[in-house]
Order: sequence, then C-alpha cells, then structure tokens
Amino acid sequence: MKCLRAHFDDDVRRLLELVDEHDLLLDTPIRLTRDGVVVNVLGSHAQLSGAVTSLPDSLTDAFCVDGLSDYEPVRGGVRADLTARQREVLDTAVERGYYDIPRRVSVEELAAELDCSQSTVSEHLRKVESRVMNRLG
Repeated sequence: MKCLRAHFDDDVRRLLELVDEHDLLLDTPIRLTRDGVVVNVLGSHAQLSGAVTSLPDSLTDAFCVDGLSDYEPVRGGVRADLTARQREVLDTAVERGYYDIPRRVSVEELAAELDCSQSTVSEHLRKVESRVMNRLG
C-alpha cells in the first residue's frame, strides 16, 4: 500500500480544522468536478451549523451547501444490495440478538416486533444471508 502526502494552503487547512473542531466526518468518495470539490460531511444539525457559521469570510463565497439530508450509509458494500425492508429486518435482528450465541430473540419475536409473519422474517433473513455469503464466497 502506498501513501500520498500533500501540503495544503491556509484555506484548505482551515476547512479541515473546522471538521476536527466540530467533530464532523468526511465521507468518501470525495469527488473532483469542473466546478470544484464535492464532499459529504457527516454530523448532527448543530455540528454542521456550527461549522458553516464558523467559516472564515475568505471562504464563504467559494463554499456552497447543496443540501442537508439524513445519512444512509448503504453505498457500496453488501448493504447496498439489500432492499430497505431487508435492511430493517437485519438491523432489528442484530439489535435484538438474533445472531448472538446463544440467540436472544426468536423469529416469532422478530415477526411480532416488525409486524409481519414469521415466514416473511425468515425469507428476508435468508435473502440477506445469501447475499452476504455469496459476497464472501
């Protein structure tokens, strides 16, 4: 593995300091376009607002917020191959201990919590497991 080390001007340095000061995360990929650099920055509304209001005057004209939305970390990876309902069933199963040893919740209990039949929960979990195993194999 190789490493690229770069030196940035004061404006870029200040932007990166704001990320650190406000406990924000930079999401990848960082895209270079003809119009500039597109970066997704993750944090609470208060953290993001604090960082934007702390921008130095020298950067406010060059800085543009395209939008604010909930973060959905499903790009790439095996979760991207799942439907929203499959992710919901998986997340609930993991949270409640379906995959713990020993298992802390049954398919019947998951079905009641998710307001669907046991066969539906089982089918969703089998499809999730199939996708995971096919990715690993």
